Amino acid sequence: MDIQGLIREYLENAIVMQFATCVDARPWVCSVCFAFDDKLNLFWFSEHNTRHSKEIAENPTVAGAVAQPHIIGKPVRGLQFSGVANELKDPDEIRRALSCNAQRYGVDPERISKMRCELESGSASYGVYRITPDVFVLYDTLHFPKSPRKQLIL
Repeated sequence: MDIQGLIREYLENAIVMQFATCVDARPWVCSVCFAFDDKLNLFWFSEHNTRHSKEIAENPTVAGAVAQPHIIGKPVRGLQFSGVANELKDPDEIRRALSCNAQRYGVDPERISKMRCELESGSASYGVYRITPDVFVLYDTLHFPKSPRKQLIL
């Protein structure tokens, strides 16, 4: 089976990811709604004053998970990742992230245009962030009941 395709399908069927930051040996986990692109980069919006946004600026290494609802007795599936997070500053990267978000959530083009202007001018109280994963681990007893742990190194 195509592991990358299964990861993409898993991401398409999930809305929230959790990820952990760590500064001064004090980890922090947050939950955010996300979008992703064809390279499996993960995008979200956060206020600049949140703990995770501040910690990403200090230490961009993150790890996280994407969970879908599970029904007891059904096959277990889960997705974990690690990678590097950063706030996007380049206008082309901001546009790409906004496009991914608009497609995923059906955001009005006028709202996207307004957000793009705020983000590119630096007047927004929030930023658009990206995690560039270096590894995904898919745990999938549905497709791989005998050996459910599959790894995709990017």
